[in-house]
Amino acid sequence: MGTGTKRKTKPKAKVKRAVKPRTPRKHAPAPKKPELTPTPVPIPAKKEPVPEKSYLLAVRLKGEFGTPSLKAKTLETLRLKRKFNAVLLENSPATVGMLRAVKDYVTWGEAKTNDITTLMRKRGKFSDGPALTDENIRERLGEPSIQELASALTQGRVSLRALWEKGVNPVFSLRPPSGGFEGTIKRPYGSGGELGKRKDSLSNLIAHMV
Repeated sequence: MGTGTKRKTKPKAKVKRAVKPRTPRKHAPAPKKPELTPTPVPIPAKKEPVPEKSYLLAVRLKGEFGTPSLKAKTLETLRLKRKFNAVLLENSPATVGMLRAVKDYVTWGEAKTNDITTLMRKRGKFSDGPALTDENIRERLGEPSIQELASALTQGRVSLRALWEKGVNPVFSLRPPSGGFEGTIKRPYGSGGELGKRKDSLSNLIAHMV
């Protein structure tokens, strides 16, 4: 054999090593997201519409005996000729001035829509006699009901003068309050009496006098 020849060596057999199975890693469970509870949307309470036209409701609490002539003339101008008469008046400086001049004979406050509705429904009349009802309000004044007529007044769609011209009696005859007055009619309101300007309790008085 020639000396220049190389022997072919057999490749070494690869030894297969046993592979240990990998133990799967235990992952910590993801924290649960808190369930979001929908926040309830508050439903706004129904409010009485803000009046565009302001009226005053005045009630005469004292009679005619001993009334000075100047004050009697002012009361007559306000259509408060008799005890327990009530009238609706436009809220103006001139009107407030007259009411203050006769504060020892009357009480007054701002007239809300519900007050006007109650007054018209319980004590309202036409000058020719019939009481105000939803039916004759529709026929004579073109409003769907007494409630709608009161709203039309406070919203400025109807004026007091228009009501009087169409035959609504401007004076409401009330009765003595059921159970009597809470205070005396000889002192002003706020000092244990019933006279003069009121803020928020006129509705209660009217409810006892209709």
